[in-house]
Amino acid sequence: IWTPLIIYAVPALKTYCIDVWNVDPDVSSIPSDVFLVVVIVLSLPLLFQKDLHALRHTCYVGFASLILLIVAISGKAYEVNFVTDVGIFQKKVKWMTDDINDIIFAFPIIALSFFSIYNVLSVHSSLVNPTRERVKFVLDSTIWICLILFYIVGLCGYLYAYEETKDNILLNFPLDYKMVAIGRLGFGFTLMFGLPLVFLPCREALLSIPGLVWNWWNAIEEEEVYSPPTPQSIHKSRKTGFTKDGHVVVNGIDFDEERPLLKRNSSIVPIEKVVIPSMIKMSQLA
Repeated sequence: IWTPLIIYAVPALKTYCIDVWNVDPDVSSIPSDVFLVVVIVLSLPLLFQKDLHALRHTCYVGFASLILLIVAISGKAYEVNFVTDVGIFQKKVKWMTDDINDIIFAFPIIALSFFSIYNVLSVHSSLVNPTRERVKFVLDSTIWICLILFYIVGLCGYLYAYEETKDNILLNFPLDYKMVAIGRLGFGFTLMFGLPLVFLPCREALLSIPGLVWNWWNAIEEEEVYSPPTPQSIHKSRKTGFTKDGHVVVNGIDFDEERPLLKRNSSIVPIEKVVIPSMIKMSQLA
């Protein structure tokens, strides 16, 4: 995304690459690698943030860029199919692939797009009322919105270039098309600001490894006598169980109510008082 934009904005860089490095940016990947390193260096202050609060406004940039790209790509696809070359759809459309390699190549892209699921815990903790229904609504609506918007971009990008469609749909459009160029610029910033979303959970997991290894090593050296927790300690520390209405409460939060459980902890029935008698009755029936 960044390399064509930078070279288009600063034409002297292309001349410099050819004269000094003897490298053509349109053919070689060396300029792209250099710009990638520069982008990562510029992103370092964000990568060392302790939380994601500083990136709370980047979603608006990404969403606005996506809407702009949808309008631009849809307009170009309509122009090609209904104005410039009427009937091209029947001639060049390919409903499904006949090469298994295409499926093998495309499936990991779809699967890897769900690898940011580890951020769902931070999303859950950011909700005002993190009930089960609200979390489910946020996740379902987000997945459906992304599916619809990305499907429109992919479909319209294919209807614009057909068999000449590149891996990156945006590369099919010339940079002198201003709407696509602006959308690519905003999308580039979104991807750059999205690096901390992946880096922060990985960094926290990596930094927690020494502590986990130390605790595991000490647990091996010291022979600890296991003492099962009492119902009072579980109820006091976790506040987990069931309410009189049959609602499930985990860590003091009633996931079956519109609002988290804040003032009804005294009415919680510890989970062991419900599970253990049920198990005894089942064993007697057996």
